[in-house]
Amino acid sequence: MSPRFLCLPGYLQSGKLFAEKSSGLRKSLTKKKFELLYIDPPVVIKSKEELPFKLSEDEVEANSKWNSIVEQGINRAWWKHSDALGYEGFQESLHYLTKYIKENGPFDGIIGFSQGAAMASIMTNTISRLLDQEFKIAIFFSGFVFTDVENPNDDKTSLNYDIKDIAEYSSKVTIVHGYEEYYLPGASTLNTKIINIYGSEDAAVPAIRSEYLTSIYNGKATVEEYVHDGGHYLPNKKQFLNPIVESVVNVFEEKASL
Repeated sequence: MSPRFLCLPGYLQSGKLFAEKSSGLRKSLTKKKFELLYIDPPVVIKSKEELPFKLSEDEVEANSKWNSIVEQGINRAWWKHSDALGYEGFQESLHYLTKYIKENGPFDGIIGFSQGAAMASIMTNTISRLLDQEFKIAIFFSGFVFTDVENPNDDKTSLNYDIKDIAEYSSKVTIVHGYEEYYLPGASTLNTKIINIYGSEDAAVPAIRSEYLTSIYNGKATVEEYVHDGGHYLPNKKQFLNPIVESVVNVFEEKASL
């Protein structure tokens, strides 16, 4: 039976759009007889006013862009974040994914982009206690951890964009209160191999946030980190993807030989 991957889109993406955006990885893994299943995020964004940014300063143009988003079916997310409401819809998404995996799994691996990568990380960390399963491999593109500032006088945006040293960054942020259980508390370890991929010039999820995601697995899982010199997108060049695909294949060849 072919290894199966569950694929989680990012914010304002559908499974269909994520499949298109990840065509390089998808085609490479499909050729190696892997099965990739792309699903839609369950949280529906009902109006452009719910977005954390303006689509345009011009109202007519903003409405046109919003209508296009709705028509494409990409007005979706894993949660809606705001300082007032926190991660609205997160528990709904966690329940949705748990139920989906229970009914359609098991899955050998999970792949996520941006918000989907953050959700994939949480599922990777918690699936053993939710469903008594583990992924063999988890691949995160532009992922991040739910963080807050350690010192209330610090500005989180400034920390995310100005700090380049992971030790300094780690000393200034903490996991958001109430979400610690989703990030391998205590001595928890994983048998899952983690592949963390991000862009050094990512303006949406600064590289330091993805590097911090790598750091939470140090000593708790086998981690490989791949950094490209671009921004907030899924790299599709074979030269960059080939070692990643090779690493994925090796995981399953190792498991098969045990």
